[in-house]
Formats: sequence, C-alpha cells, structure tokens
Amino acid sequence: MADHDHDTAQAIWARQPQENFAMSLEDIRTHASSFQGRIAARNMREHLVGAVLIVMFTGFAFVAESMLARLGLLLTSAGVALIMWQLHRQARAATIDEVCLVTDWKHFHRAELVRQRDALRSVWLWYLAPLVPGPALSWIASVLGIVAEGNIPAAVTFAILGPLVMGGVFVGVLWLNRKAADAIDAEIQKLDAGP
Repeated sequence: MADHDHDTAQAIWARQPQENFAMSLEDIRTHASSFQGRIAARNMREHLVGAVLIVMFTGFAFVAESMLARLGLLLTSAGVALIMWQLHRQARAATIDEVCLVTDWKHFHRAELVRQRDALRSVWLWYLAPLVPGPALSWIASVLGIVAEGNIPAAVTFAILGPLVMGGVFVGVLWLNRKAADAIDAEIQKLDAGP
C-alpha cells in the first residue's frame, strides 16, 4: 500500500465518530454480583457492631447512677436497633431468590445501585437521627451529675465538647456517605451510557 493510501485510510479511521465505552452484559453481571457481595459484607459488619452496641448500652443502663442516664442509654440502644432495622429495610443486599430470578442484569444492577445510592443520601434521617435522643439525655444526665459535684467549669466543658464531638462524627459520616453515593451515581451514569 502506498504512503498516500495509508494516510487516507488513517485519516478516515481517525474521523470516525467515537463510541462511548460500554460494559458487556458479562461485565454488568460480574459488577452486580460483586456489588451485592460488598453490600452484604457491609451490612453484616454493621449488624455485628449494632448488636454489640445494643448489649453494651443496655448493660450500662442497668448500672447507671440516675434515671435520666438509664433512659438515655436505653434510648441509645433503641436507636441502634432502629438503625439495624432501617439498614435491612432500605439498604439490604438482594436476596438469593431475587438474584436467581434476574433475567435482565443491567436493569437489576441499575435498580440496586439506585436503591443503595438513595439509602446513602438519606442516611441523616434513618441512620443518624435515631442516635440523637439517647446521647443527648446521657449528656444532660452527666452534666447534671458534674454540676451536683460542684464542678461547674467541667460541666460546661462537657456540655459543649460532647455535642461538638458528636456533631463532628455526624458530619464525617454524612461526608463519607455522600461520597459513596456520588461514586454509585457515577456508576449509574456509566451503566446508562452503555447498550
């Protein structure tokens, strides 16, 4: 082939419209299976930690010095239990039966991604909000106990630092979940760009 013909063929090839990257159906199935595995592992860890926290806070409630502290600890246990229920309800992995019935992996994977993304975006409501009443009552009980001992500066410090630390943790949890939701959103867009 002459150089001129080679240059013409190369120019024609270079001018072809670019196609968007698309995942094959096998890639989608693999991604979907891997995603379900990660969700199941995350939820297993969360449920394990939740169970430990429920036992721990309930145990502390039985030895609490005041009724207010006892109530705060029991409300914290109830809040963790509510989170575990919501985690199962809103952000569970697909069941084996659901996976076995999949005929359209792209549709299934996209629906699961959307469900997880939406759960992550609403984490402030179902994951963080249940943890506010119990610790708030526990802090109030602790501050009142410190005041009863006559240590006003320590009571003020504890009253300010406790909510600040919890607020910082909440902001961190919200940021991490927003970041994870954005990553899932990018995967949804990539999936939508495919065949």
